[in-house]
Parts: sequence; structure tokens; C-alpha cells
Amino acid sequence: MAIQIEGRPKLQRSKDAGGGSGYFGPARKWLEGLGPYQSLAAVAVPTAIIEPFKLAAVAICGSGHWFTGVLVIIAAYATGFLLVERLFSVVKPKLLQLHWFAVIWNLFTRCRRKALAMFRSIATLA
Repeated sequence: MAIQIEGRPKLQRSKDAGGGSGYFGPARKWLEGLGPYQSLAAVAVPTAIIEPFKLAAVAICGSGHWFTGVLVIIAAYATGFLLVERLFSVVKPKLLQLHWFAVIWNLFTRCRRKALAMFRSIATLA
């Protein structure tokens, strides 16, 4: 059973913008060659490593070391955004081959789109 995936149209990338050549080209090609469950692991493992650092940052802040705690949380969020988001964008087509993931992704994008429309309509009233 095929599921139609909702989303924005894909943008064409130039080779200079990371489309397959350059320093990260071989890693991107390797990631694109993974299967769906291997792609899931490629995203889940870095996420599982990064997320505890966010909790540790809260504990560090709670022990009175505000500056160190803020640095840790900034580093954790930056790493999560720069690494995991990039990994997800590369392996997303493979993940969408998993029926359960495609259903959840469709639900998420539909809810996100409805929430944005609601906020935009509220903003125009104000």
C-alpha cells in the first residue's frame, strides 16, 4: 500500500552546495546507500548520544554552574541541529519507505501545517 507523502517541493542543489561532491560527498553517498532501518539507526544513535547532554546541562545549571551549563546546552543544541538535522535530511527518503514512519511523518506535517495556519490567522487579527 502506497502512502502519499505531503511536503514542500524539493530544491535542486548545486554540486558546490553539498550535492555530492566535496568533503562530505563520500559520507553522503554511503548514507544514501543504507537501507531504511540502517538509516533509522544512523539518525537514532547520534540523537541518543546528544540528548543526555541536554539533561546534564540542566543538572549543571542546577548545581550553580550557570555559565558551564549554558555552554553545554548551547553545544548540545548546536550539535543536534547541525549533525542530526543534516543526517535526517539525507536519510529521510529511506525512512519514508517504512510504512509506520511515513504515517507518523504525515501526521506530524499535517499538524504542523494546521498549527502554522492557525498562528498566521491569529497574527493577521492582531
